[in-house]
Amino acid sequence: MKYRIEVSGGFMGRVKEYEGELHLSQESRARILKWVQTPIAPKVNLRDGLRYSFTLQEGKLSYSANFDDTNLPEPLRDLMENVKKQG
Repeated sequence: MKYRIEVSGGFMGRVKEYEGELHLSQESRARILKWVQTPIAPKVNLRDGLRYSFTLQEGKLSYSANFDDTNLPEPLRDLMENVKKQG
């Protein structure tokens, strides 16, 4: 699965981008895709919080979703941790 993640906001307002490919178990992939297919709306006035924009591509299918610190689901938090470790 290919990914592109943009993290923005926070105190400094910096934008960080992560891009690459992950090899996930069937269970992990299903948990992640569940959340990007039915995202929770991020809060509009989140002061100094981070915003996460996920784009995941599997074959010809592409999924996009936006979250923030208050509603980022655990499977996507885990994905972020894995991506940061690789980068």
